[in-house]
Amino acid sequence: MTIKTIIICIFSALFLSAGIFSSGYFIGDGFYKSKMDDRYVTVKGLAEKEVVADLAIWNIKLVATGDDLTAVQDKIEGDKSQLISFLTENAISAEEMEVGQYNVTDLMSERYRTEQAQKSRYIISFSETVRSNDVQKIKTLSGKTGDLLKKGVALADNSAAILGGKIQERRQGFAENERKSFRTNREGLL
Repeated sequence: MTIKTIIICIFSALFLSAGIFSSGYFIGDGFYKSKMDDRYVTVKGLAEKEVVADLAIWNIKLVATGDDLTAVQDKIEGDKSQLISFLTENAISAEEMEVGQYNVTDLMSERYRTEQAQKSRYIISFSETVRSNDVQKIKTLSGKTGDLLKKGVALADNSAAILGGKIQERRQGFAENERKSFRTNREGLL
């Protein structure tokens, strides 16, 4: 063997050992990283927490129909005054009441009207919204609307929504609790 072939064999052995070494390193690093991925948790989705409701929104819609616009308007005004007296008698303050709007529909001006449109040509509706922090009072009172029906007041809508107010303040506290819980759970995995 000549020196030239010995040098070529040495360099070939060095390149081969460097290749084997680097491939072993990269394979081992891949196994290490895949094991470390098992130690971390990605949190996606929704979290739930029960909160006590502190805001009630009660939508009340009155409706009256008839052929004479003035008579229908008088009927809706009478129903409105009976509704407001009903609310004030049951401890709803004026600050809790939000006056809505009137909506007048003339069925004879509708493109596709029925034959009964002549009997009840006008439909007038009025909406009132009650916003209160006394949720129990609104729940109880919304169940007493039968008293209005006995007086001849027609309700088209009587829906109460019970909400948890102060959502932003609760959201911040909730997010902080979730972070603490996540850190505790993460430490248990490590």
